[in-house]
Amino acid sequence: MSLNEPRMNASAPSAPRPSPLPVQAPSLRTRLHWSRHVARALIIACLIGSAFFGAGLVRFAEALPRPRPSSVTADAVVVLTGGESRVAKAVDLIASGQGRRLLISGVNDHTSAGAIADATDQNQALFRCCIDIDRRARNTVGNAAEIARWVNAHGYRSVIVVTGAYHMPRALNELRNKLPGVRLYPDPVLAPGLDLDSWWADERTVRLIMVEYAKYLVSEVRTRLSLSTEAFGNL
Repeated sequence: MSLNEPRMNASAPSAPRPSPLPVQAPSLRTRLHWSRHVARALIIACLIGSAFFGAGLVRFAEALPRPRPSSVTADAVVVLTGGESRVAKAVDLIASGQGRRLLISGVNDHTSAGAIADATDQNQALFRCCIDIDRRARNTVGNAAEIARWVNAHGYRSVIVVTGAYHMPRALNELRNKLPGVRLYPDPVLAPGLDLDSWWADERTVRLIMVEYAKYLVSEVRTRLSLSTEAFGNL
């Protein structure tokens, strides 16, 4: 070291370090810009979703099964309750020999077999020999579970399914999920006051079909997820 160079003082304080620059918050203009983009994207998504729902609703309504005379014979008949006309139709099928036995699924706890027989103009003997009543089911999923239990217990391989025409797609979807090896023959019943051929002209019918279509979509998603989970579990 040169004698002319100043000596460094070890105890001298070091120069202060510059503090980091503060992060600037997004400006109000930037926030409004992104808010408009998000709002526009949501509106477009809603419009696209509504268009898909509307197109699917039209296909669903047009594909609903129409009641027609049927001479199909099966091992058994099942009916998902929801109106006297459904039960009467199912009982008539058994009385005419188109099935060996009938299950009425979803009967109210306070409704007796005698009351059903009186409502369908059938005698008690038919109910004692050939008709079973399920009181456990409270919805379509429950109907499918109870019907599957009954069908498997009797070993039936073919079943006539009676329910409302608008309800038939969802009922069949749930039953196919529970009874994959059983042949299902739909026999729809048209509820009084519903005109499926001009369904778009009646507000009540449109509302009923829209609600049923939404329920059908939920049923489709749930059963597909159930089948996918089972398939994955069997790997």
